[in-house]
Amino acid sequence: MDSPETWSAIGATEATSDQSPEPAWWATLASDDLTSLIERAVTNNLSLEIARTRVREARALVGVVRGGLGPSLNTAFSFDRINLSENFPALSDFIEDGRVNENQELFSAGFDAGWEIDIFGGTRRAVESASAMVDARIAERRDILLSVVAETARSYFELHSARSKRAILEERAAVQRKILDLAQARVAAGLATQPDVTREIIELEVIRAAIPEQRAAEVAAVMRLAVLTMQDGGNLWEQLADTPELPEAPMIVPVGLPGELLRRRPDVRAAERSVQAASAQIGVAVADLYPSFFLTGAVGQQSADFSTLFSGASTAWSIGPTVRWPIFQGGSLRARVDAAEAQHARAIFAHQRAVRAAIADAEAALTRYAQARLAYDRTRNAAEVQREATLLARQAYDNGLTDLEPVLRSQRQLYALTQQVVEAHASMLIALTSLNKTLGGGWPEDVHPEVGATTDNAGDDS
Repeated sequence: MDSPETWSAIGATEATSDQSPEPAWWATLASDDLTSLIERAVTNNLSLEIARTRVREARALVGVVRGGLGPSLNTAFSFDRINLSENFPALSDFIEDGRVNENQELFSAGFDAGWEIDIFGGTRRAVESASAMVDARIAERRDILLSVVAETARSYFELHSARSKRAILEERAAVQRKILDLAQARVAAGLATQPDVTREIIELEVIRAAIPEQRAAEVAAVMRLAVLTMQDGGNLWEQLADTPELPEAPMIVPVGLPGELLRRRPDVRAAERSVQAASAQIGVAVADLYPSFFLTGAVGQQSADFSTLFSGASTAWSIGPTVRWPIFQGGSLRARVDAAEAQHARAIFAHQRAVRAAIADAEAALTRYAQARLAYDRTRNAAEVQREATLLARQAYDNGLTDLEPVLRSQRQLYALTQQVVEAHASMLIALTSLNKTLGGGWPEDVHPEVGATTDNAGDDS
């Protein structure tokens, strides 16, 4: 499917460039904790281990199918004790005359070989299909790898966000407590009414009610990280107890071109290989419509006495071609071809859907990141203005031009905006994570998912 060479205006943003995405995009955030968590997740995650076994299985199945291209060789040794029926007409007279012993022994040893000559390419097409499925499994594993990296980063950012918001809420509650004390003092002095106190009490309780929610979000984020990295939740909680502030996103995010996107996306690559595998299966089904040619042979030793088993007179052999052609199978062979063609058509449709979904996901992720960054910048600007207003209110109070209440109310508003900044910051970083995953970035292609280990073959298990 052809794709445009530039992103549409829907997802365009000045914060992106057409350079290829950074594989290890999280390194640009300069967070040692995040880098360590991602490396541990990539090394220990059980979903990746399951995907790795699927790759191993697919590779083993290629060997199974490829074995059909060559001859087979078997060896056998047997010993049989035979009792002939005395009532068998053709033998009864010989047994009565003593010329044939009804109790006989037979020793045999030898080799037999067979080779199906793949004239119509059925086995070769089966090997092609199995090889394509290996590539599909590798692409599927990479898709899981990118998801693990993205989920680890997302959980880390959510942990930061919840922890920062909880700290801000506790500071807001302290300021609100002071405002409530002032309101109660004004009521006692006859300068305010009880509804003023009630309003401040409600505000305080609303702030306090939000603190447990953030605490729960902290624990949930750490537990998700514990599952992703296969670590003990308690130990990980202690390790991340003193996390620094949320990292800053880079000013320019490389996103590449749409045409490159389709080559990077592992789900598109997996769908493409599935089309190839399904196409090869049509050849396998068609080959079954034609005759099969075999070359078989056997050589061995047979004797009624073990002492003469390996003598020249005991040698027996056979060799000859065999042709097998299914004449009538009730239409099952033709039905298999029809089924294989239907599976191929389904794989083509799935590939087309994957291509369209990849472009749509990228456009949506670009838009989300652009809007999240815009919201973060505007919220941060509002917080800066409020910070200046709070500073002016504090200076007025220090100079005796006003009482403490305007200062506290200004601080309360500043904390509320600071909390929104943290939320917008985390949303921007999460959008950045989603963007990089959507673009097919999240681990270097030439580096094995086991940290630091390069593969012998490009793309091997990656």
